[in-house]
Amino acid sequence: PPPPRAAPPRAAPPRAAPTAQVLAQLTAHEASVEYAGFCDAMQLAASGGMDGRLCVWDLNTFTLRHTCMHPGGVIEIRWLRDSPLLISCSVSRELRLWDGRSGACIQTLIGHHEALLCLDVGYTSHGLYVATGSDDRTARLWRPNPLGQ
Repeated sequence: PPPPRAAPPRAAPPRAAPTAQVLAQLTAHEASVEYAGFCDAMQLAASGGMDGRLCVWDLNTFTLRHTCMHPGGVIEIRWLRDSPLLISCSVSRELRLWDGRSGACIQTLIGHHEALLCLDVGYTSHGLYVATGSDDRTARLWRPNPLGQ
């Protein structure tokens, strides 16, 4: 009879990857945080939660700069390119354009009949466009006015 085969070598257990350093824990929401993102024009970040809060954070001090309110949960946020302005969508069927420096709402866009689920921002030779998707089974294209006119 042939000699018994040696057991195949066992793979070494996977090593834990080194963890990143946590710089800050940003706490201001009273419900789940659904989205977070960075401003590319200033040292700001924003988070949006199901409590209707859009929180603007100062990244120099890791402190809350503004709390902007939607009537319903904030699902998604996008900072506008090279700008301190951001746009958010919520389950309250609206888009809001905000100034991250002051926390002021510049424009509210309403048109969907159900909760907004997603948004994206696009830039063309004709200007700024926003695409949204909703529980009303439609996608819509918007042309917000960052100047608030």
